[in-house]
Parts: sequence; structure tokens; C-alpha cells
Amino acid sequence: MRLAILAAALVAEAVCIALAGRFADFAQAGHALTFVPLMLAAGGSFLGALACFPSAAPRHAAWLFWVPCMLFRVIALPAAPGDDLWRYLWEGRVQNAGHNPYLRSPDAPELAALRDADWSKINHRESPAIYPPLAELTLAGLTRISATPLFLKCIFALADLLTVAVLLRLIGGADRYRAVAWYAWNPAVVHAFAGGGHFDSLMLLALTGAVVSLARGGGTPSPRIESRGARAPLLLASAAFLGVAIAFKLVPVFLLPVWAFALRRRWYFLGVAVGIPALLTLPYGGPAIVLRPLLAFTEVSRFNDLVWGFVESFTFANPFGRNWPFT
Repeated sequence: MRLAILAAALVAEAVCIALAGRFADFAQAGHALTFVPLMLAAGGSFLGALACFPSAAPRHAAWLFWVPCMLFRVIALPAAPGDDLWRYLWEGRVQNAGHNPYLRSPDAPELAALRDADWSKINHRESPAIYPPLAELTLAGLTRISATPLFLKCIFALADLLTVAVLLRLIGGADRYRAVAWYAWNPAVVHAFAGGGHFDSLMLLALTGAVVSLARGGGTPSPRIESRGARAPLLLASAAFLGVAIAFKLVPVFLLPVWAFALRRRWYFLGVAVGIPALLTLPYGGPAIVLRPLLAFTEVSRFNDLVWGFVESFTFANPFGRNWPFT
């Protein structure tokens, strides 16, 4: 009975993910109003499936875990991509044509010859690139192979699956599949990478590698691990993975104090975490050139008003009209 309910919940989640993908183009009127309830239904099915995940033998649990994990991502691939993906393709093509994406916005007249039918789908066309250098280098390499949304989605979904595999190694134990299913079966995660085509999965893969290296290198207050002694190469690798994650997305910068605390006497390894993204800016003219568009973008951008609008309605109005004071 428990397995039957689990199967029904997984099928329901798959159906909701597939249907939601048909309404993922939020530029179309009414799509968001259909997409959100379908994703909420997928989320309810997801929680139901987790509640029924059996305590099974590892081999049986592996099949039960991986088949839905991969199936959900395949089902999500046909969804309309998020508008960020059109910028990914554009900035990859711009670099392959010999231009610096941090110096030329999509609206730049110098790039008019590169415009195609998808150019109008790019968000914030007045702004140059705001992604860190490793993201830009990766986009240039991927679009040199294939400048298609499906190809990028497949790469980002593959990185997501590798993150799942690393999480299984990190957690370990007989119950690891049930634990990692909280991430691997999550319909929001599935849609973000396989459906929407966001490259954040590359950052998450590097960040998860940093966590694994930190844990295995003894960078934790646990007395049991501390007694074995910290392994410097693993801790250095952790700092390097963290640097790679920062070079993909700047969000992990906020974790530097956490890593400094975990590394303790080897806090200076974080020089590698800062040095990697800094060195990768050199092909584009250095940190000042790379950070300039991002800093300018923070002055005009406002995100997540479902959150900040609620905060402002119960606290005080944000006098700057921006996210950064709250951040």
C-alpha cells in the first residue's frame, strides 16, 4: 500500500511538472496564473512521495531514487526557458565574436550585426553582463559547441544530477536516498535547471564539492573528526571549490566567514577562494571591469517583491526602493 501511494505521488508530480512546463513562458498572458498552481500541486505530490519513501535495501532504494530523479528532469526539458537563458546564449555568442560582454550591452550598436530573432527576448538589454567570469567563460565554451536552449538545459541538468550524486556521498548511510530526495525530487529544483535553464546548478555543484572536501578534511567542530587531524590538501581543495562557486555566482561570497570559522588555523586558505575568481577576471580587463556592470545593476534592480513588498507593508518603506538595504 505504501509503495502504491509512493508511485501515485511520483506520477502526479511528473504530470504536474510536464503540464507546468507548457505554461512556463511568463511573457504570455495568463501563463504564470496557471504555472504557479501546477507547481504547487507538484510540490504537494513531492511531499507525499517523501512521506512514503520506504526504508529499503540500498540497491532497491537506489533504483527507486534515481529513476524518478532522472525522469523528472527529462520531462522538464521541453518547458519554455527562463529569459535568463536568452542572455546566456547572447553573451556566449558575443564572446565568440571577439567582444567583451562586460563592456557591451545587448543594445550596443556595435553588436547590431549579431542580433537574431531571440535578441528581443533578452532581459535588461541596456545592461552589460553581470555574471562572474567563470560563468561567462563557460557560456562562451558551450555556445561554441551548440547555441541552442536544449543543449544548455542538458548541461545544467547534468550538473544538477552530479550535485545529487555528490550529496549522496556527503550524507552516506542507508537512509541517504531518502535524505537527498528532499533536493533531487524537488519540483522547483527540477524546473530551475532542466526546465528554466539556469546555470546556478554549476555553482551548486562546486559549492557541494566544497562542503564535501571541508567535511572530509576535518574542517568541522566535531571532536570525533578533530581527533583524526585536519587534512590540509582537502581543506585547500574546499577553499578552491568555494572559489570556483564564487566565480560562477557571487552568492557564495556570503559564506566566506563560515568557511573561515570552519578552517580555523588554516583560514588563510581562503586566499585561494578569493584569488580564483579574481584571476579569472583578467581576460576581461580585471575586477574593476567585471564588477562595474554588477554594481550599476544593483542600483536599478529590484527582485522578489513578493518578499520585500510584504516586509515593507509590515515594517517600513524602503527609502531606496531597492533590495540591497534589506540584503
